[in-house]
Amino acid sequence: MVEEARRPSGASTAGLIEAGQVVMIDGGSTTYEVARGLAQLTRDLVVITNSTGIAAVAGGNPTFRVILCPGTYDRREGSVLGEDTVEFVRRYNADVAIIGASGVSFDGPSDTISGAASVKRAMIGPRHVDDPGRDQQQVRGARAWNACARSKTSRMW
Repeated sequence: MVEEARRPSGASTAGLIEAGQVVMIDGGSTTYEVARGLAQLTRDLVVITNSTGIAAVAGGNPTFRVILCPGTYDRREGSVLGEDTVEFVRRYNADVAIIGASGVSFDGPSDTISGAASVKRAMIGPRHVDDPGRDQQQVRGARAWNACARSKTSRMW
């Protein structure tokens, strides 16, 4: 039922991606729905992802070139994380980065898994935060790490 609720936003987000773009897609259930929406389109994309599920869905589209990041597999995320993933992602300049988040605050999107937040930051690119101490915050009793400054996001669903 939750997946069905995410499908419309996934499809609408996919519709914003233009032909020929390089797109980074972070692991997560909502971003998976974006990948499902994209896979239905003929767009000649380069898709870079840290998610094995997203790589499988995007790989079903013959017009996509899919690049799967290296790293340490995290079953909670269904994705690879870690220093190898972050270094790999930083080698590319994407036109669009589609990331998931555990929460969104005034400071921007955050994740409860530290390694996941690091990958999101790398996908978005260099960030500019006035107070590096705000990198970590409490979200509903769980520790959360900021993925990026809110000013680095253009759309949130």
